[in-house]
Amino acid sequence: MEKLAAVLCSAVLVCGACNDASDQPADDPFFGRWSCTDTRTLTFTAPAGTPDLASMTPSMMLTWMTMGQIVMDSKTDGGVLCRIAFTEKEKGVRAELPAEQSCETRDALTLFFTTGTALLDMSGLHVNLAFAFSGPLPAADGGAAVAASGTGTTDMICQKIAPPPSGGSSGGGW
Repeated sequence: MEKLAAVLCSAVLVCGACNDASDQPADDPFFGRWSCTDTRTLTFTAPAGTPDLASMTPSMMLTWMTMGQIVMDSKTDGGVLCRIAFTEKEKGVRAELPAEQSCETRDALTLFFTTGTALLDMSGLHVNLAFAFSGPLPAADGGAAVAASGTGTTDMICQKIAPPPSGGSSGGGW
């Protein structure tokens, strides 16, 4: 179970498109490079009897604008990259996650995001996500994986460590 918690915590975010640096508003405080702590909670519906899991994982996030959306790439120490696109509702303050985005973990579990918000305040960036998940659950004894599913949440607390490069970012600039 601890291995599963680490694997699931290493996937964080999704979706996205190619980036066009021409739509980079340099003055939006969402944009830049962030250092985050992710707290993830999982509730299993299958296999029956699997206990809930909670864990904390450090990650890095790079944010930029493309096609009218704020793109957030999150990457853990394990190298798992997940991309999610948010719609900014209040410039520099609040963004919401449009439905139907997903992300696959390195162990082939898929997170299907159902809701999400990104809020900026004096203490930093706060990203809250809810999701359903499904995929193979590694057997504790090394045997065949079993199908797992359930729901979960991720709460990220982030501090900006670098502003966006001048002229915007083309994404992927870790």
